[in-house]
Amino acid sequence: MCTITSLILSSLYALTDGVRNLGHTRTQDQPKTHRSRARCKATTRQRKKGKEVEKKRKSSEITTASVLVDLPEGWKEKLVALGPDSLAKVLAELANDGQITASQIKKARHNLPSFSSAKWSDLAPQFNLGPNLSDINFDKFYIPSFFLPPSFHEPAAETAWCIQDVYQERPEQLREQARVRVFDAYLIPIVSLFHGRVVNTPEHPMASTAYSSGGEVEHELFMIGGILFFVVELKLRLQKGDNVAQLFLELLSQMNNDAKFEGLRVYGLLTDMESFHFYSYDPTEKKFAFDETLRANTTRELFIEDMINVTNKVFSVILHAYTEGLQAIVKKSQERSPVSHIGSSVIQQRRGVRTGDNVNQKETNCAHDTDGCIRLLAQGPVLVLVDRLQTGTLPSPWPMNAWISSRSQLVLLKRLKNSLATQLHY
Repeated sequence: MCTITSLILSSLYALTDGVRNLGHTRTQDQPKTHRSRARCKATTRQRKKGKEVEKKRKSSEITTASVLVDLPEGWKEKLVALGPDSLAKVLAELANDGQITASQIKKARHNLPSFSSAKWSDLAPQFNLGPNLSDINFDKFYIPSFFLPPSFHEPAAETAWCIQDVYQERPEQLREQARVRVFDAYLIPIVSLFHGRVVNTPEHPMASTAYSSGGEVEHELFMIGGILFFVVELKLRLQKGDNVAQLFLELLSQMNNDAKFEGLRVYGLLTDMESFHFYSYDPTEKKFAFDETLRANTTRELFIEDMINVTNKVFSVILHAYTEGLQAIVKKSQERSPVSHIGSSVIQQRRGVRTGDNVNQKETNCAHDTDGCIRLLAQGPVLVLVDRLQTGTLPSPWPMNAWISSRSQLVLLKRLKNSLATQLHY
């Protein structure tokens, strides 16, 4: 009964207020339609105001709720000290008890300060760079382009054409994932040329640094030994300064902290599939360098044609970085302590297996086999490949100019693949 009475009273109050407002606003010259429009506008304004108040109220409630959580001091540090595996189990149990979905967790992680929120104005002062990216003269680190044969480009173009049939033309793509799919048509065949010696890890979580809290990146390329050398960041629309800052933070996050490879340069590509900006970072000099910018037309036929140059460039960067990584492996193998005498076990005596004093058996064999198997030397624009023959003699160095034919390029890759496949066992 009380509920019915309250509903009746509230209806009467609303009706009284409506009549009172109508009496104040009614005039003889004012048409009825104008009064209705005015009333609708007033109602819309009240609703918008109510939503804003509701948002503020909810925000304040969330803030208050976070303050009211009764946890002892240092709880966060204790959880982090558990380590990644144990902490993941704790978080998984909390997510199950709280009925939190994986998509909610991913969304919450993206909302944290990370690469995606990087600002050029915040990063530039830390590296003594100017506030305007266009006014900065980066150090030049140019990698000449090698030419892949038409037999490589044709299947990649066919695949890219089919993908664009599905995801439409570039101006019609409204999500970054569509750009990623199109770029995969070119990147995957390039990486496959190395037959497993280069690995792509898409959407791989990146470590936090003093400059950012981490995040994820579209593509990271690793080679044997866990050496990272290439990062690809795709954007729907480029905001040059902030996007470059994001790429730079990713390069800083994934520079090789391993003492064996800490001096290796890390390369990065920033693109929206229309412009392709190639950068790199030298951990030794702690400087960023610019390579060049390539562009692709938005029209499909012209885009496919322009991507030939982009594909050659991406391949050239990967091959150059891959060569640097091999040089680092060979150099470290030469610095290893000498191998000891043949092991005492029956199998070791029969096979002549030697054991190292300071490294395990697998690392010892791999290091010294690599030292004799392959040498890759960088002499300015010339690459020299030296293979060990079965007789133990070394042929004369095979010079290869920076601009080489497609056939020679494929021969180089084949020889690299065969040598590594038979000698390296990581």
